[in-house]
Amino acid sequence: MPGRQPSAADGEEAVAEAVRRYLSSIDGARPQRRAGPSVEALEARLRLLEDRIAVADPLSRVHLIQERLNVRRELGERSRDVEQQKVEAAFIAVAAEFGRRHGLSYEAWRAAGVSPAVLRQAHIRRTRRPPVAAAPPAPAAAPRRRTG
Repeated sequence: MPGRQPSAADGEEAVAEAVRRYLSSIDGARPQRRAGPSVEALEARLRLLEDRIAVADPLSRVHLIQERLNVRRELGERSRDVEQQKVEAAFIAVAAEFGRRHGLSYEAWRAAGVSPAVLRQAHIRRTRRPPVAAAPPAPAAAPRRRTG
């Protein structure tokens, strides 16, 4: 319904979705970010290659075409890196509160694959005891009978 104010449940769903998207993005082996040319430099290289392909002899053209494919692939990887950064930033913004509400410890986040650097940015620290919400109440001990 247009103009409707989001409810508390809508807010929790959005927070859970940010956490879900981040955990899904890191599921499995994630390649490390690497240094290299900027997106602007890659786009400039792509424009130069287009110009050179137009006037190159056939043998040079095939090499330039391969280089163009390589540059396009690198640009695609960079755009995925940018999307990953956005997903990570959304997770960092909500992870501490989400974890507190759901009783998730530092160790649980680490076991799920979240890096220490991301947890640090999210202000989630190692603790010696589990969060309050995570600790189930201890069962009451039965009174002991004295024999003898």
